[in-house]
Amino acid sequence: MQLSQEKPCRLAIATLGALGLLLAASAGASWTGGGVWFGQSIFSQPVQAAENEGEQDFIRTLQVIEAQVDFSQFPSKTVLATGYTAGVESTGKTPGHPQYGITYSGVKVRRDVFSTIAADPDVFPLGTILYIPGYGYGVVADTGSAIKGNKIDLYFATVEDVYQLWGKRQVDVYVIQKGEGTVTEEMMDRLNRMDHRRLPAVPVFNEK
Repeated sequence: MQLSQEKPCRLAIATLGALGLLLAASAGASWTGGGVWFGQSIFSQPVQAAENEGEQDFIRTLQVIEAQVDFSQFPSKTVLATGYTAGVESTGKTPGHPQYGITYSGVKVRRDVFSTIAADPDVFPLGTILYIPGYGYGVVADTGSAIKGNKIDLYFATVEDVYQLWGKRQVDVYVIQKGEGTVTEEMMDRLNRMDHRRLPAVPVFNEK
């Protein structure tokens, strides 16, 4: 599966949307349920993205986000995070398989500002949005036989990325929004194409 090739301008807008998502939530934006809603922009200038495309862009994007957002305001959970790909080494499927690159929820795997990740749905229901330091936003769209309890699996485009950029880590993840059990391509597209002029606000999931 190839890494998403976002243009710098597109990535800048998505980055700004990601920042706005968190800051709008922290500002006490109201929530009526049933998906995200759009509010007023709290930014006037775009965030500059890195010039080079690829995984390094995401790393630099994370540096921008993590420098500007206080994630301690969100509920957190300590998990063991591993990495996986769409390939046979992770899924047993080859590119010719009809289900190659398709997650449990039915959406295609993607590495983007909001990426698809796997988790135990009893811990993080499908559709849950997490922020994983060092990786970025992850939307729970997949499951795995070995992903039980406080374990998550992060999608990467290549095996090399898994081993060189992540490996296996214990990390505190931040729960930005609890999922409702479903994920759609429309949802993933909306998250990754947010217009910086109209930023979505999401509720904070307060764990009991």
